[in-house]
Amino acid sequence: MHNIMPLSIMFVDDDPVFLSILQLSLSDLKHTFIFANSAQEALDTMAHQEIHIVVTDIHMPVMDGFALLGIVKEKYPYIPVVALTSDDDLTSAVKFMQLGGINYIKKSSDQDELEMALNSAVQRWCLLNELRMTNQELTQKNKVLERIIQQKRETHRRLLKAKKHAEAANNAKKEFLAQMSHEFKTPLNGITGYVQILRNDSDLMTRYQKPLDMIYQCSDHLITLVDDILYFSSIESNKIEISNEAFNLSAFIERVSEITKIHASEKKLVFCVELDDMLPKWINSDPKRLRQILLHLLGNAVKFTIQGEIKLSVSSGKTTVAENDWLCFTVSDTGIGIAPEHRNAVFLPFFQIKHESLATNGTGLGLAICQRLVQLMGGELVLNSDTGKGSSFSFCIKHSSCEKTPSISQNADEKTHQLCPLQNADENMANQSLLDSLKQIPLPENIEILQNLVLEGDIMGIKEWSEEFMHMDDNYGRLGKWVFQLAEQFQISEIEQLVDQLISNA
Repeated sequence: MHNIMPLSIMFVDDDPVFLSILQLSLSDLKHTFIFANSAQEALDTMAHQEIHIVVTDIHMPVMDGFALLGIVKEKYPYIPVVALTSDDDLTSAVKFMQLGGINYIKKSSDQDELEMALNSAVQRWCLLNELRMTNQELTQKNKVLERIIQQKRETHRRLLKAKKHAEAANNAKKEFLAQMSHEFKTPLNGITGYVQILRNDSDLMTRYQKPLDMIYQCSDHLITLVDDILYFSSIESNKIEISNEAFNLSAFIERVSEITKIHASEKKLVFCVELDDMLPKWINSDPKRLRQILLHLLGNAVKFTIQGEIKLSVSSGKTTVAENDWLCFTVSDTGIGIAPEHRNAVFLPFFQIKHESLATNGTGLGLAICQRLVQLMGGELVLNSDTGKGSSFSFCIKHSSCEKTPSISQNADEKTHQLCPLQNADENMANQSLLDSLKQIPLPENIEILQNLVLEGDIMGIKEWSEEFMHMDDNYGRLGKWVFQLAEQFQISEIEQLVDQLISNA
């Protein structure tokens, strides 16, 4: 018992002679011993003094050891209680331990047996005390954790509420921008169109060329910005749907290339196209979205290339399922390249690359729109770049090949009515009749010129194209008047859809 901390041990017995003998026997031990002549005296002592172990006689008048054991267990559950018993009363000792006592000591025990019994009780107290301290520590930690959890729950609740408010505000903003499309674009197209008309007047151009050119450039730039914002808003609002229509792939690539050649030649850049020999002639996909992606990537390549070349590469590949083919595009340049720290950011909305030798125009939405459109078409837009040496953007889309020229859509009447709204039913019927007639004759040889003019938003150019046919008395003359009428109303999107339909039905 030399390595155990000193404890306060109370002996309870109604025999004062036995207590005196115990006091003498235990005088050499380092513990503090307290002696009580009755159970009540023991309880009174425990009320104002710390007691670690109780050793009590079982048979005492007024309140016996069993009663004292019950009270100690209730009030002081971490105090072990040991029984004192005579040699001929082991039955009471067993009952005492069944009720919660931890051990018993025979009153006739010698000094060694007494010390061993006390040592066992002390060790039991140490274990119980350690358990009590651990439980108290755990209880305290649990209270701290409960407070933290409650704080986290409250923070989470506030964040959820803020998130719902932010999402509601964001959805309202997207909905508003998406619904304002015509309200923004119609007056802007009107400004650009009428400026083109004024610029065609030689007298006005002599006096006001510079301001007219400035108005045209500003309005055209504003249309581009508004289109990007509105289109991105439409994508975010899930209002963009990918169509699946048949079109001539080689003719499609040629039209895209012709537009890029014009812009590349203005900067004295070389533009080349590299086509896989295995490319199908006709495919089913969304030509409008694909053209939008390619024209933006090629436009960026021209914009960020000071000298060198721009290249468009197109290849095909089969999947394990025959009807699901891949069409892969790569737009590469020898431009300024993109720094490593910006290569992920370029796909974020409104991010723009700054370069000292190049002017920064636009909204910074182009690549974000391209990425989302590529994803909607089943692919992923991938960037590879070497700073100062150039960049390449690659993506693959799924498509299905056509073995022959696609047939005319069975719902052409309904489609024509939706895409080309006219002033009255008679005009609708007349133009539907024209579309039916154009299916039987070759398209105008310069239809691709009209398509390029539409892509560039050149109202005057569209009118000039129409005037070449308006004097004719056949179906070509009727087509020219129709396109001219739409141009007068600055209905660029309607002309674009009309041209797409004519080409797809050819």
